[in-house]
Amino acid sequence: MTLTKLTVFSGEDGQAELREDEIQFQSSDNVLGSERLKMSKIEPCKRSFFIHLPAGFHTEFRFADREQTFVCLSGEYRISTNDGSVHEKGLGSVIHLLRDDVSTHTFDVLSAEGAHFLVVQVD
Repeated sequence: MTLTKLTVFSGEDGQAELREDEIQFQSSDNVLGSERLKMSKIEPCKRSFFIHLPAGFHTEFRFADREQTFVCLSGEYRISTNDGSVHEKGLGSVIHLLRDDVSTHTFDVLSAEGAHFLVVQVD
């Protein structure tokens, strides 16, 4: 399975864009049982929490007021940016929102049971 991260950022024209990057794993000194783990690079963070968004949850275009990463634990959702990019994702997907007062996006929960996320805030 390939793990990817969507990043919402402002392009050169000031419009929000989405970039999808594969998360790279490298050898680690950590050992679990007899197996060596592979880890991504370590990212700094300030706090984390879990959220549940109900079925039909929708935001109008908004900007990210802090840098944060969302990890989808259940459900399906759609994220769209004002440049017309649209991604539909679900369980295990990762979104990274850069703190930006120009880059705007909408967010919709598509699954009937809603969606759960782990949110990790950087600042």
